[in-house]
Amino acid sequence: MNNITELRNELTGVFKDVRAGTIDAEKAQALNNTAGKIIKSLAVELAYFEQIKQTPSIAFFSGPSGLVGSAQQQLPGAASSQ
Repeated sequence: MNNITELRNELTGVFKDVRAGTIDAEKAQALNNTAGKIIKSLAVELAYFEQIKQTPSIAFFSGPSGLVGSAQQQLPGAASSQ
């Protein structure tokens, strides 16, 4: 996976597989744990850039479906400013 959107899609697939019974809970837990560590490392990186008062350029947050660089992309449930 190359960006946060792909990670989200992968985790959604894991959830569906657990519900369908095509993946066991132990494997799903391991995948979710790894995803959590990826997200935590990104949060640490963002906190660092906040401390040094710089705007980060983190490739994982960008890409064809990422939030960075796409003015048209909105978070689910976010109010539109239009």
